Amino acid sequence: MPTKDPRKRAAKQRRRYHRNPAKARARKAAYRTKNRAEIQARDRKYHADNRDEVNRRARTRYTKKGRPAKQLNFPPNLLFPEVFSRHRRDVQYRTLYKITLKEFEAAKAAQGNRCLGCRRDFDEPGMRAVADHDRITGEFRGVLCNHCNLALGHAYENPVVLRNIATYLQS
Repeated sequence: MPTKDPRKRAAKQRRRYHRNPAKARARKAAYRTKNRAEIQARDRKYHADNRDEVNRRARTRYTKKGRPAKQLNFPPNLLFPEVFSRHRRDVQYRTLYKITLKEFEAAKAAQGNRCLGCRRDFDEPGMRAVADHDRITGEFRGVLCNHCNLALGHAYENPVVLRNIATYLQS
């Protein structure tokens, strides 16, 4: 027997949906496919009868404080890319290395804006300054270029491996 109370009917439909969501979605899709013309006619009639209300809802949805909502919800990384990337790097350094972006830049300046490994200047094309840290303790050690940092990582930060590689290169 169908339930007359709309709240009870909605609760029953929610329970039915949560028991088997895939089956409920399939049932709903089948209903929409079977009754497509009726649904479209009902929607057209509703929009025609309630045109002012539909337009009012659309305006409030697309407008906030007199400005289009797209401007308000615009991603900050596209509006202010330099500020956003700086903030993102600061959060990353705080999280991973327990230092601030200012401390990173101070360490980079103390090194003379050069990589501690290859001694190349960070302003050269293709050079990117990255934070080097101990993979075991997480402690920040200094600023390296991306290439030297990757070389350390590939050698497992093992001095013996690095010495063996240097000996191999010299022979």
